[in-house]
Amino acid sequence: AANGQACTTMIDPNYKDYGYFKSELDTNTVAKLKNNIMKVIDRFQRQMFWTALWDMVRDGELDVYSYTDLVLSNVTSEKDVLASIYGRWGEGALYYMPKDTPEQKAWATEYAAKVEKLMWAELHKAPAKTDRQKIWFDAFVNTAATPWALQKIIQFLAGSNVPKGLTIDQDRHRDLVFQMDK
Repeated sequence: AANGQACTTMIDPNYKDYGYFKSELDTNTVAKLKNNIMKVIDRFQRQMFWTALWDMVRDGELDVYSYTDLVLSNVTSEKDVLASIYGRWGEGALYYMPKDTPEQKAWATEYAAKVEKLMWAELHKAPAKTDRQKIWFDAFVNTAATPWALQKIIQFLAGSNVPKGLTIDQDRHRDLVFQMDK
């Protein structure tokens, strides 16, 4: 027992072990991560938390709404592991959202629009010619689903509205065309 010592607020069962296994976080850790994930200084450790959270969504242990709320509260502050999480919370989260009732469909549509607008804003805030700019561009393109976002894709294909310093190379052009064909 740790009598007289502060209680641990977040637990990662794989901390500094780096073994390959899926970890399920306890409810207290998940709750604490909402406001504290960006306080985890070790980027590898933070990546492990992001991965564990997504695995819990995929396995039905964490509802997709709690996950998306946590991501939307923190993703714009993420500097180190952004590339590995954007696909999960954009199009991945939309895939797992229930759409059986009109209310669920409306919520998924509202979420998609919110994510697209956030990605669009971050794309245009990202410094030119940086990996961050490329990550936000790829995230926006791969998540685009609403008429507003698809119109932006059409503009990119026409060579307009492309952020300064971003090159639409062959791979990105293919992704733009593919997104329009979904």
